Amino acid sequence: MAIKTPLYGHNSEETAYIIADYPYGFKLRCTMKVWLEYREGKGFRMVSRTSNPKRPGTWNKEKPSTYSALGANLYLDEEGHINQSAVSLYSSIEDIKAFASNFPGSDLCLVKMFLKAYERREAAKAVSL
Repeated sequence: MAIKTPLYGHNSEETAYIIADYPYGFKLRCTMKVWLEYREGKGFRMVSRTSNPKRPGTWNKEKPSTYSALGANLYLDEEGHINQSAVSLYSSIEDIKAFASNFPGSDLCLVKMFLKAYERREAAKAVSL
């Protein structure tokens, strides 16, 4: 299993995880900021932004990922690369439970509500049989 080192507290551009030496094209290097964004009614998504080495002091446009309704968390893989782990309404129950156990410091409010609703539904199914 791949090693994941969770990153917490990077929830705005001001508190973003900074990658100081990120490739920009084939020869140039830049700085990259990565953070998680939450929007009511949409969910969580990873957003990244790079500095523009051709125009020092300026930043390129933000690059957001797709929203995940239940939860998301940033982590470093075994090579030190930043990634996100996310769960949505389409994730399996096993994946949602694994997310909750792998990232205990993330915002699990929606995940816990979903798991409680799932357990109530399963209990109601068992009673009706």
